[in-house]
Parts: sequence; C-alpha cells; structure tokens
Amino acid sequence: MQEFSGDKLRQYIKSRGFSVSEFAEAISRHPGAVYGYMEGRRNPSLEIVTVMAGRLGVNVGDLFTDTELESAVSEFCRDIIRAGLDSLVTPGGREEALLLEEDGCPPVSLLASRVPNMSMRDAHEVVRAALKRLQESHPQLRPDIEKLYRSVCAPLDLVLKFHQKILDEGLHNLTTSHSLQESELLEEGWTPADLLVARVDDACSYEESVEVALRALLYLQESEGSPARKKLTDLIDCLQQRFQQDRQRQDAAGESR
Repeated sequence: MQEFSGDKLRQYIKSRGFSVSEFAEAISRHPGAVYGYMEGRRNPSLEIVTVMAGRLGVNVGDLFTDTELESAVSEFCRDIIRAGLDSLVTPGGREEALLLEEDGCPPVSLLASRVPNMSMRDAHEVVRAALKRLQESHPQLRPDIEKLYRSVCAPLDLVLKFHQKILDEGLHNLTTSHSLQESELLEEGWTPADLLVARVDDACSYEESVEVALRALLYLQESEGSPARKKLTDLIDCLQQRFQQDRQRQDAAGESR
C-alpha cells in the first residue's frame, strides 16, 4: 500500500530548483495548495499527482511512500534508541570499525547495513527518514544527527540522478570514453574511475563527486547480474581507495591546524 508523500514532493521541488510559488504556477495551482500537499494537510488527486510528477521529471510512484518503508523507518528508530543514540556515530563492533578505517565505507552506509532485508538504496532512504525523525525528537543530539543527516540527504538526490543517468546511457559507458577529450585524459593517466567521477554534477566538490559515484555504483552492483559485476567491482574498489585517501588527507589537514 502506498500513500502520497509531502516530504518527497518538498525534496523534488527543491532539488529541481523551483520555489514553491514557481512550482505552483507551473502546475496551475495556488501556492497554498502546494504547501498543503507538502505538509500533509491536503491530499492531491491522482490527476494532480500526475501533473506534478510530469513537471518534476519523476515517475508518479516517486511521490508516494510505501507503508512498508514507513514501518521499517519506525522499527529502525526503535532499534537505534534501544542500542543507545551514541550508536549513530559509533561503529557497532569490530567489523564495522574495520570497514570505516580500512575500506573507506561512509558512516551512513554502516547505518544502512543495519537495516534488515532491504536493498542498499531503500536502506539509505530508511536511514534518511529515521535521522530526520530522531533529529526532531532528540534535540540534545541534534549536532551529531544533523551531521549524519547531511551526509545522507545532501548527495541522495544526486546519487539517484547519477544512478539513473548511468542506466540511461548504458552500463558499457562506465568504462568507455565518449569524446576526444576523455580519450586524451586516459592517455594522460586518468583511470576509468576518474572519468566516471568527472561526469557527476558540476556543482559537487571532488570529494562529494567521489562519494556520489561510489554510492551509485553500489546501488548498481546490487541490481545487476554477473556480466556487469566484475566491471562494477573494479570501479568500486578504485573509488573506495580514493574515498579513503581523501579522508586521510582531510584528517591530516585537520590535525595540522
């Protein structure tokens, strides 16, 4: 069963660069109606949802929340509270600590790995929603939660967008250059992983682009069969090493200040 999600509508309006007034004009509705949809005070008809999805460039289903997902969010919040809220920023056991230190695994991915019986993509969405809920209910831990929340939400739309871009272009393009410029870069010593990172949104910093590309590849690895898995694994290994190197440089820079 699915329900319309005002939170998702809000996220898509923001990520597509609309103000609420601009979006309301684009769908021929009053801004007050759009605010009502986002805040859950009004429930749009399927016809209006279809129009909104078209203007945002998403599928109708992208504006709905699966009640199964909502149940997973509630359960995950309870698990975190039972484990102690410091578990949000502390690796749970030696295995997670090693992943964090050696494999360049983002802290949010460690949290996502604790969500049972879900794909990594859905698990990240559960973590995002759970952190937002905990942020509101536990103000004393807001700084730590906000830090993790930003690590989930800031790149999430970019990750999903880049994930879809790779699917649209074809998986063979993961390691295939498209232009003379990219061919020249390969000759100069760039790797296929470097080219992939360069294709992420220009608004990202280099470090953000590495994380966006890494998470998009991890989503693909879950869904693709064995023919593409070796290629994905090689790229993921390269990006994880790059992610770890970036973290070490950041830590070193912080210590030198």
